Amino acid sequence: MAVAMLMPFTAGAITTDEALAQIAALLAQITQIQKQIALLDATPGSSSVPKPAPAAEGIPAAAPYATCPTLTRALSLGATGSDVRSLQSFLVSQEYLNQDSVTGYFGAMTESAVKLWQKNKGVASSGTPATTGWGSVGAQTRSAIFASCDPSVPQNDKLSLTERGLAVTIDTVVNAQRSCKAMEYTLDYGDGSPVQKIFIPAGACRPLQQTFAHNYRSGGRYTIVLSSGTSRINGPITLVAPPSCSAPVFATDDVPAGAVGAQWTFPLLISLNYFDNILVNATGTPPGIVLATTTTGATSTGNFYRSWVLTGIPTATGTYNMILNARNFCGITSRTFRVQVASTSPARSCTTISCASGYHASGPVCEAYQTCIPN
Repeated sequence: MAVAMLMPFTAGAITTDEALAQIAALLAQITQIQKQIALLDATPGSSSVPKPAPAAEGIPAAAPYATCPTLTRALSLGATGSDVRSLQSFLVSQEYLNQDSVTGYFGAMTESAVKLWQKNKGVASSGTPATTGWGSVGAQTRSAIFASCDPSVPQNDKLSLTERGLAVTIDTVVNAQRSCKAMEYTLDYGDGSPVQKIFIPAGACRPLQQTFAHNYRSGGRYTIVLSSGTSRINGPITLVAPPSCSAPVFATDDVPAGAVGAQWTFPLLISLNYFDNILVNATGTPPGIVLATTTTGATSTGNFYRSWVLTGIPTATGTYNMILNARNFCGITSRTFRVQVASTSPARSCTTISCASGYHASGPVCEAYQTCIPN
Protein backbone atom coordinates (compact mmCIF):
# COMPACT_ATOMS: atom_id res chain seq x y z
CA MET A 1 0.00 0.00 0.00
CA ALA A 2 1.43 3.36 -1.03
CA VAL A 3 1.20 5.86 1.82
CA ALA A 4 2.23 9.50 1.52
CA MET A 5 4.57 10.76 4.21
CA LEU A 6 3.03 13.38 6.52
CA MET A 7 4.41 16.82 6.14
CA PRO A 8 5.86 18.10 9.41
CA PHE A 9 4.19 20.96 11.20
CA THR A 10 6.49 23.95 10.97
CA ALA A 11 6.92 25.74 14.23
CA GLY A 12 7.98 29.32 14.32
CA ALA A 13 6.62 32.80 13.94
CA ILE A 14 3.74 32.34 11.52
CA THR A 15 0.48 34.08 11.17
CA THR A 16 -2.84 32.55 12.20
CA ASP A 17 -3.83 32.11 8.59
CA GLU A 18 -0.59 30.22 7.81
CA ALA A 19 -1.09 27.90 10.79
CA LEU A 20 -4.65 27.16 9.73
CA ALA A 21 -3.45 26.38 6.21
CA GLN A 22 -0.87 23.87 7.48
CA ILE A 23 -3.48 22.18 9.67
CA ALA A 24 -5.85 21.91 6.75
CA ALA A 25 -3.12 20.30 4.63
CA LEU A 26 -2.40 17.72 7.35
CA LEU A 27 -6.07 16.85 7.70
CA ALA A 28 -6.37 16.40 3.96
CA GLN A 29 -3.45 13.95 3.93
CA ILE A 30 -4.98 11.97 6.83
CA THR A 31 -8.28 11.78 4.97
CA GLN A 32 -6.53 10.49 1.86
CA ILE A 33 -4.74 7.74 3.85
CA GLN A 34 -8.02 6.65 5.45
CA LYS A 35 -9.61 6.33 2.01
CA GLN A 36 -6.72 4.20 0.76
CA ILE A 37 -7.06 1.83 3.74
CA ALA A 38 -10.83 1.57 3.30
CA LEU A 39 -10.40 0.82 -0.39
CA LEU A 40 -7.97 -2.02 0.35
CA ASP A 41 -10.22 -3.54 3.03
CA ALA A 42 -13.23 -3.42 0.71
CA THR A 43 -11.47 -5.14 -2.18
CA PRO A 44 -12.23 -8.92 -2.25
CA GLY A 45 -9.15 -11.01 -1.61
CA SER A 46 -7.15 -7.95 -0.53
CA SER A 47 -5.31 -7.60 2.73
CA SER A 48 -2.87 -5.20 4.23
CA VAL A 49 -0.84 -8.29 5.30
CA PRO A 50 1.30 -9.80 2.51
CA LYS A 51 0.29 -13.32 1.49
CA PRO A 52 2.78 -16.14 0.86
CA ALA A 53 3.62 -16.95 -2.72
CA PRO A 54 1.71 -19.86 -4.28
CA ALA A 55 3.27 -23.24 -3.55
CA ALA A 56 5.00 -25.19 -6.25
CA GLU A 57 3.21 -28.23 -7.61
CA GLY A 58 3.22 -31.09 -5.11
CA ILE A 59 4.37 -28.84 -2.25
CA PRO A 60 1.68 -27.53 0.13
CA ALA A 61 1.71 -23.82 0.83
CA ALA A 62 3.82 -22.86 3.82
CA ALA A 63 1.76 -23.52 6.93
CA PRO A 64 2.14 -21.65 10.21
CA TYR A 65 4.10 -23.43 12.91
CA ALA A 66 2.09 -26.40 14.13
CA THR A 67 2.04 -28.04 17.51
CA CYS A 68 4.82 -30.61 17.63
CA PRO A 69 3.43 -34.17 17.54
CA THR A 70 4.20 -36.62 20.33
CA LEU A 71 6.68 -39.03 18.74
CA THR A 72 8.96 -41.26 20.81
CA ARG A 73 9.19 -44.43 18.71
CA ALA A 74 9.65 -45.44 15.10
CA LEU A 75 6.38 -45.45 13.13
CA SER A 76 5.73 -47.23 9.86
CA LEU A 77 3.00 -48.93 7.84
CA GLY A 78 0.66 -50.88 10.14
CA ALA A 79 1.46 -48.97 13.36
CA THR A 80 -1.42 -47.85 15.58
CA GLY A 81 -1.76 -45.65 18.63
CA SER A 82 -2.12 -42.13 19.92
CA ASP A 83 1.30 -41.19 18.52
CA VAL A 84 0.10 -42.15 15.03
CA ARG A 85 -2.93 -39.91 15.54
CA SER A 86 -0.60 -37.11 16.69
CA LEU A 87 1.51 -37.56 13.56
CA GLN A 88 -1.56 -37.47 11.35
CA SER A 89 -2.79 -34.27 13.02
CA PHE A 90 0.56 -32.69 12.29
CA LEU A 91 0.35 -33.74 8.63
CA VAL A 92 -3.17 -32.27 8.49
CA SER A 93 -1.84 -28.95 9.81
CA GLN A 94 0.81 -29.02 7.08
CA GLU A 95 -1.84 -29.80 4.42
CA TYR A 96 -0.47 -33.24 3.59
CA LEU A 97 -3.59 -35.05 4.87
CA ASN A 98 -7.29 -34.30 5.22
CA GLN A 99 -8.90 -34.05 8.65
CA ASP A 100 -10.81 -37.32 8.19
CA SER A 101 -7.47 -39.13 7.84
CA VAL A 102 -6.76 -38.77 11.59
CA THR A 103 -7.60 -42.35 12.56
CA GLY A 104 -4.68 -43.54 14.67
CA TYR A 105 -3.80 -46.16 12.05
CA PHE A 106 -0.67 -45.77 9.89
CA GLY A 107 -2.05 -46.88 6.55
CA ALA A 108 -1.13 -46.37 2.91
CA MET A 109 -2.49 -42.79 2.87
CA THR A 110 -0.39 -41.80 5.87
CA GLU A 111 2.66 -43.48 4.34
CA SER A 112 2.19 -41.50 1.11
CA ALA A 113 1.84 -38.27 3.09
CA VAL A 114 5.01 -39.02 5.05
CA LYS A 115 6.91 -39.75 1.82
CA LEU A 116 5.82 -36.44 0.28
CA TRP A 117 6.70 -34.54 3.46
CA GLN A 118 10.14 -36.21 3.57
CA LYS A 119 10.76 -35.44 -0.09
CA ASN A 120 9.76 -31.78 0.24
CA LYS A 121 11.88 -31.35 3.37
CA GLY A 122 14.93 -33.07 1.88
CA VAL A 123 14.87 -35.96 4.36
CA ALA A 124 14.46 -38.82 1.86
CA SER A 125 13.08 -39.26 -1.64
CA SER A 126 13.68 -42.92 -2.46
CA GLY A 127 14.48 -46.28 -0.95
CA THR A 128 12.55 -48.20 1.69
CA PRO A 129 11.80 -47.78 5.40
CA ALA A 130 14.64 -50.21 6.14
CA THR A 131 17.29 -48.57 3.92
CA THR A 132 16.63 -44.81 3.87
CA GLY A 133 13.61 -44.45 6.14
CA TRP A 134 11.42 -43.27 3.26
CA GLY A 135 7.76 -43.65 4.19
CA SER A 136 8.46 -44.26 7.89
CA VAL A 137 9.07 -41.96 10.84
CA GLY A 138 12.38 -42.86 12.43
CA ALA A 139 14.88 -40.79 14.38
CA GLN A 140 15.94 -38.65 11.41
CA THR A 141 12.39 -37.81 10.32
CA ARG A 142 11.37 -37.12 13.93
CA SER A 143 14.19 -34.60 14.23
CA ALA A 144 13.12 -32.90 10.99
CA ILE A 145 9.49 -32.75 12.15
CA PHE A 146 10.42 -31.17 15.47
CA ALA A 147 12.62 -28.64 13.70
CA SER A 148 9.79 -27.66 11.36
CA CYS A 149 7.06 -27.31 13.98
CA ASP A 150 8.93 -25.49 16.75
CA PRO A 151 9.40 -21.74 16.04
CA SER A 152 12.36 -21.62 18.46
CA VAL A 153 14.34 -24.07 16.33
CA PRO A 154 16.91 -22.52 13.97
CA GLN A 155 15.48 -23.81 10.73
CA ASN A 156 18.72 -24.75 9.03
CA ASP A 157 20.52 -26.34 11.98
CA LYS A 158 20.00 -30.09 12.17
CA LEU A 159 19.92 -32.84 14.79
CA SER A 160 19.68 -36.42 13.51
CA LEU A 161 19.64 -39.50 15.72
CA THR A 162 20.41 -43.14 14.96
CA GLU A 163 19.89 -45.68 17.72
CA ARG A 164 21.33 -49.18 18.00
CA GLY A 165 20.48 -50.82 21.28
CA LEU A 166 21.68 -48.41 23.97
CA ALA A 167 24.16 -46.71 21.62
CA VAL A 168 23.06 -43.53 19.84
CA THR A 169 24.85 -41.72 17.02
CA ILE A 170 24.05 -38.01 16.92
CA ASP A 171 24.70 -36.04 13.72
CA THR A 172 24.61 -32.26 14.08
CA VAL A 173 24.85 -29.32 11.71
CA VAL A 174 25.26 -25.97 13.47
CA ASN A 175 25.74 -22.41 12.26
CA ALA A 176 23.90 -23.35 9.08
CA GLN A 177 23.11 -19.66 8.56
CA ARG A 178 26.85 -19.00 8.15
CA SER A 179 27.13 -16.45 10.92
CA CYS A 180 30.59 -14.93 11.36
CA LYS A 181 30.05 -14.32 15.07
CA ALA A 182 31.44 -16.54 17.82
CA MET A 183 28.74 -18.95 19.00
CA GLU A 184 28.38 -21.76 21.52
CA TYR A 185 26.02 -24.73 21.21
CA THR A 186 25.19 -27.26 23.90
CA LEU A 187 24.32 -30.90 23.20
CA ASP A 188 22.47 -32.42 26.17
CA TYR A 189 22.05 -36.20 26.04
CA GLY A 190 19.13 -36.10 28.47
CA ASP A 191 20.45 -38.73 30.88
CA GLY A 192 22.26 -36.56 33.38
CA SER A 193 25.70 -37.10 31.84
CA PRO A 194 27.98 -34.10 31.13
CA VAL A 195 26.80 -32.01 28.20
CA GLN A 196 28.82 -31.66 25.00
CA LYS A 197 29.90 -28.14 24.07
CA ILE A 198 30.20 -27.14 20.41
CA PHE A 199 32.11 -23.92 19.77
CA ILE A 200 31.91 -21.78 16.63
CA PRO A 201 34.88 -19.39 16.50
CA ALA A 202 34.50 -15.82 15.33
CA GLY A 203 35.12 -15.48 11.62
CA ALA A 204 34.15 -19.09 10.81
CA CYS A 205 31.28 -17.94 8.58
CA ARG A 206 30.34 -21.49 7.60
CA PRO A 207 28.31 -24.48 8.89
CA LEU A 208 29.95 -27.04 11.15
CA GLN A 209 28.99 -30.70 10.85
CA GLN A 210 29.93 -33.07 13.67
CA THR A 211 29.01 -36.59 14.77
CA PHE A 212 28.86 -37.69 18.39
CA ALA A 213 28.42 -41.14 19.92
CA HIS A 214 26.79 -41.73 23.29
CA ASN A 215 26.05 -44.92 25.22
CA TYR A 216 23.13 -45.01 27.64
CA ARG A 217 23.16 -47.18 30.75
CA SER A 218 19.57 -48.36 30.47
CA GLY A 219 16.59 -48.35 28.17
CA GLY A 220 13.86 -45.72 28.38
CA ARG A 221 12.70 -42.43 26.93
CA TYR A 222 15.22 -39.63 26.56
CA THR A 223 15.21 -36.19 24.93
CA ILE A 224 18.44 -35.09 23.28
CA VAL A 225 18.60 -31.30 23.03
CA LEU A 226 20.80 -29.18 20.76
CA SER A 227 20.60 -25.56 21.90
CA SER A 228 22.18 -22.16 21.46
CA GLY A 229 20.78 -19.24 23.41
CA THR A 230 16.99 -19.42 23.20
CA SER A 231 17.02 -21.67 20.13
CA ARG A 232 16.76 -25.40 20.65
CA ILE A 233 16.11 -28.61 18.76
CA ASN A 234 14.53 -31.45 20.75
CA GLY A 235 15.14 -35.03 19.71
CA PRO A 236 13.01 -37.49 21.72
CA ILE A 237 14.18 -41.08 21.48
CA THR A 238 13.09 -44.39 23.00
CA LEU A 239 15.84 -46.95 23.63
CA VAL A 240 15.35 -50.65 24.27
CA ALA A 241 18.15 -52.50 26.00
CA PRO A 242 19.13 -55.82 24.40
CA PRO A 243 18.44 -58.86 26.60
CA SER A 244 22.16 -59.62 26.73
CA CYS A 245 25.32 -58.33 25.18
CA SER A 246 28.50 -60.32 24.69
CA ALA A 247 31.25 -60.82 22.15
CA PRO A 248 30.83 -63.63 19.58
CA VAL A 249 31.48 -67.21 20.75
CA PHE A 250 33.32 -69.82 18.71
CA ALA A 251 31.60 -73.15 19.21
CA THR A 252 34.55 -75.58 19.15
CA ASP A 253 38.32 -75.96 19.02
CA ASP A 254 38.26 -79.34 17.25
CA VAL A 255 39.26 -78.86 13.63
CA PRO A 256 39.35 -81.85 11.23
CA ALA A 257 42.61 -82.75 9.52
CA GLY A 258 42.81 -82.36 5.75
CA ALA A 259 44.51 -83.86 2.74
CA VAL A 260 45.84 -82.38 -0.46
CA GLY A 261 43.30 -82.77 -3.25
CA ALA A 262 40.42 -83.78 -0.94
CA GLN A 263 37.42 -81.63 -0.11
CA TRP A 264 37.72 -80.10 3.39
CA THR A 265 34.94 -78.35 5.29
CA PHE A 266 34.79 -76.87 8.78
CA PRO A 267 31.45 -75.35 9.89
CA LEU A 268 32.32 -72.66 12.39
CA LEU A 269 29.33 -71.53 14.47
CA ILE A 270 29.05 -68.23 16.31
CA SER A 271 26.11 -67.20 18.46
CA LEU A 272 24.02 -64.19 17.55
CA ASN A 273 22.88 -61.65 20.11
CA TYR A 274 19.69 -59.64 19.51
CA PHE A 275 20.27 -57.26 16.57
CA ASP A 276 23.83 -58.52 16.10
CA ASN A 277 25.81 -57.76 12.98
CA ILE A 278 28.90 -59.98 13.21
CA LEU A 279 31.94 -59.50 11.00
CA VAL A 280 34.31 -62.46 10.58
CA ASN A 281 37.66 -62.72 8.84
CA ALA A 282 40.20 -65.54 8.55
CA THR A 283 43.95 -65.39 7.96
CA GLY A 284 46.59 -68.13 7.73
CA THR A 285 44.24 -70.67 6.12
CA PRO A 286 45.74 -73.52 4.10
CA PRO A 287 46.07 -72.75 0.37
CA GLY A 288 42.75 -73.53 -1.30
CA ILE A 289 40.62 -72.91 1.84
CA VAL A 290 38.28 -69.90 2.01
CA LEU A 291 35.66 -68.47 4.35
CA ALA A 292 32.32 -69.08 2.62
CA THR A 293 28.91 -67.40 2.78
CA THR A 294 27.11 -67.41 6.11
CA THR A 295 23.74 -68.87 6.96
CA THR A 296 21.41 -68.23 9.90
CA GLY A 297 19.47 -70.81 11.89
CA ALA A 298 17.47 -71.16 15.10
CA THR A 299 17.55 -73.78 17.83
CA SER A 300 14.51 -75.45 19.37
CA THR A 301 14.74 -73.05 22.32
CA GLY A 302 14.56 -70.00 20.06
CA ASN A 303 18.25 -69.03 20.19
CA PHE A 304 19.71 -67.76 16.95
CA TYR A 305 23.11 -68.57 15.51
CA ARG A 306 25.04 -67.79 12.37
CA SER A 307 27.35 -70.18 10.56
CA TRP A 308 30.55 -69.34 8.69
CA VAL A 309 31.94 -72.30 6.73
CA LEU A 310 35.64 -72.72 6.01
CA THR A 311 35.77 -74.91 2.93
CA GLY A 312 37.81 -75.84 -0.11
CA ILE A 313 40.41 -78.30 -1.42
CA PRO A 314 43.87 -77.93 0.17
CA THR A 315 46.71 -77.68 -2.32
CA ALA A 316 49.76 -77.96 -0.06
CA THR A 317 50.75 -80.06 2.95
CA GLY A 318 51.77 -78.57 6.25
CA THR A 319 50.59 -77.33 9.62
CA TYR A 320 48.65 -74.11 9.44
CA ASN A 321 47.63 -71.76 12.24
CA MET A 322 44.38 -70.18 11.12
CA ILE A 323 43.53 -66.95 12.93
CA LEU A 324 39.83 -66.17 13.04
CA ASN A 325 38.48 -62.83 14.25
CA ALA A 326 34.80 -62.26 15.01
CA ARG A 327 33.55 -58.80 15.93
CA ASN A 328 30.13 -57.55 16.91
CA PHE A 329 28.74 -54.49 18.68
CA CYS A 330 29.70 -55.90 22.09
CA GLY A 331 33.29 -56.99 21.51
CA ILE A 332 35.90 -58.91 19.54
CA THR A 333 36.89 -62.58 19.83
CA SER A 334 40.06 -63.97 18.26
CA ARG A 335 40.94 -67.66 18.11
CA THR A 336 43.73 -69.66 16.53
CA PHE A 337 42.88 -73.05 14.98
CA ARG A 338 45.67 -75.46 13.99
CA VAL A 339 45.03 -77.48 10.83
CA GLN A 340 47.11 -80.45 9.69
CA VAL A 341 47.12 -81.02 5.94
CA ALA A 342 48.64 -84.34 4.89
CA SER A 343 49.35 -85.86 1.51
CA THR A 344 46.76 -88.60 2.09
CA SER A 345 43.30 -88.50 3.64
CA PRO A 346 43.32 -88.99 7.43
CA ALA A 347 41.45 -91.82 9.11
CA ARG A 348 37.94 -91.03 10.19
CA SER A 349 37.54 -89.97 13.79
CA CYS A 350 35.11 -91.98 15.89
CA THR A 351 35.17 -89.71 18.93
CA THR A 352 32.73 -86.98 19.82
CA ILE A 353 34.17 -83.51 19.44
CA SER A 354 34.25 -81.17 22.43
CA CYS A 355 32.00 -78.13 22.33
CA ALA A 356 31.93 -74.84 24.15
CA SER A 357 29.52 -74.26 27.01
CA GLY A 358 25.98 -73.89 25.67
CA TYR A 359 26.64 -76.03 22.58
CA HIS A 360 26.40 -79.74 21.78
CA ALA A 361 27.92 -82.01 19.12
CA SER A 362 25.90 -82.74 16.02
CA GLY A 363 26.40 -85.34 13.29
CA PRO A 364 27.36 -89.05 13.18
CA VAL A 365 30.36 -89.81 15.35
CA CYS A 366 32.42 -91.48 12.60
CA GLU A 367 31.80 -88.95 9.83
CA ALA A 368 34.66 -86.91 8.41
CA TYR A 369 33.69 -84.07 10.73
CA GLN A 370 31.15 -83.14 13.34
CA THR A 371 29.99 -79.71 14.35
CA CYS A 372 28.64 -77.92 17.41
CA ILE A 373 25.28 -76.17 17.50
CA PRO A 374 23.68 -74.07 20.26
CA ASN A 375 21.62 -75.99 22.84
